[in-house]
Amino acid sequence: MDGCETHPVRLIEGATPVPVSPCPRVPVSRGRRPPPDRVRPSRSVFDVAVSRFGIMFFADPVAAFANIGRALRPGGRLAILSLRRMTDNDLGTVFAAMAEHLPPSPAPAGPGAPGPESLADPARVREVLTGAGFEKVTSTPVDAPQMWGRGAADAAGFLGARGPVRFALDQVDRDTAARALAALTVALRPYEEPDAVRLRGAAWLTTATRP
Repeated sequence: MDGCETHPVRLIEGATPVPVSPCPRVPVSRGRRPPPDRVRPSRSVFDVAVSRFGIMFFADPVAAFANIGRALRPGGRLAILSLRRMTDNDLGTVFAAMAEHLPPSPAPAGPGAPGPESLADPARVREVLTGAGFEKVTSTPVDAPQMWGRGAADAAGFLGARGPVRFALDQVDRDTAARALAALTVALRPYEEPDAVRLRGAAWLTTATRP
């Protein structure tokens, strides 16, 4: 998912429903807050912390997860989804079709640098979470279909409007951008089904416990 959502959900039987956001903010708030590598929660009040793809962009992931842990009660649980390698995802295949028309993507600043693949290695996930004080760290591969549009052109329009892709398209002239989007549309056609375009998404589902 992209962006931020807040939903009141009951995470475990008997727990008090609270707004849970996939965005990297602890605790959840209606206002803007610093990310958890820059804010220290004052109380340990939560039973569970959950994030869907909102945890790959921390400047200091160990500090961020340590602060998330401090917001959990002893025995509290963490459940996060992080992308596997883009080459494991169908999105990586369709985006590769645009590469010849766009500037090269900037190389990561270093291993584990913030970015979509920063937690693509389960060994790195374990290193970060154990360094942040979590235990019982388990990463399980998860594959699921993702619906991106009604047809190839619709899905290409949607994907082309997303932040990182839009940024790349804005670096080239209009004709080149149009060729890149045309290549994306062609690459999406094999994934068309009668009712939608579906791509296989590949992620790690990681759970851990605060001691």
